[in-house]
Amino acid sequence: MAYEWIIDALDKTWDSIDRVVRPQPPESYDALTPCPGWSVKDVLSHLVGFEKMLHGEPVPTYRGEWPSYVHNPIGEFNEAYVQASRDRPGIEVLDELRVQCAKSIAALRALNDAVGRRSDGAPKGSVRTTASKRPASSTVGSIYRTSVTHSCSPRTTTDRAKRSWSIDSNRDCRTSWASA
Repeated sequence: MAYEWIIDALDKTWDSIDRVVRPQPPESYDALTPCPGWSVKDVLSHLVGFEKMLHGEPVPTYRGEWPSYVHNPIGEFNEAYVQASRDRPGIEVLDELRVQCAKSIAALRALNDAVGRRSDGAPKGSVRTTASKRPASSTVGSIYRTSVTHSCSPRTTTDRAKRSWSIDSNRDCRTSWASA
């Protein structure tokens, strides 16, 4: 299977989020992240929303004025999912993320089995660019990049990991981890 290693890495990434966040006390879900206006629970809600969107579920209706940090339709989409879960306990949102991730992993494994390969080794249905002569994108690769390099990871400090936040010049929230 062409993308099995990516799917496995995505599964491990989601599992690591659950393992780190789940044992934290309830108030830790309300801790602010460097993402403007977002708590740990909000970041989890965003991940849930992205997975729901990939499965064709409708985007919740946003109520009120957009916060100042929302600048485009993607931000509006994200904020709608975040707002929809703001009144829920963080552990409920994490449980929903676990369900959505399991659903996505199952769908990706089925897709990986069904995609097959072209004679040149690329996944069937992939698009090649003239500049690179490589597949321009894949569903599996896009989802993996979104989750693994996702800005503003919801991880919190534990005795086995240290949180190191930084905001780069593009105002992109990034999280890096170092073992304690």
